[in-house]
Amino acid sequence: MTEKEKHIELSYIQKAKEDREYFGFLYEKYFQQLFLFIFKKVQNEDLSGDICSKTFMKAMMNIDKYEDRGVSFLFLVVSHCQQ
Repeated sequence: MTEKEKHIELSYIQKAKEDREYFGFLYEKYFQQLFLFIFKKVQNEDLSGDICSKTFMKAMMNIDKYEDRGVSFLFLVVSHCQQ
């Protein structure tokens, strides 16, 4: 991820903390990438979809707690959704 992309992502995360409408940008940007990441791990399309949906829901519900750790936050959330 370039610095510019990181800045844009952080900007939308900050905006989504105040207005959940901005979360849609993050969903649109990361859905396919996250789904494929999960699918490579579980090798099941239905399960991948379920985990992906759960990940986005958990991320949206907890976006206020987000702290920048240098990794796209959705990939941190997905690791918790699989446990």
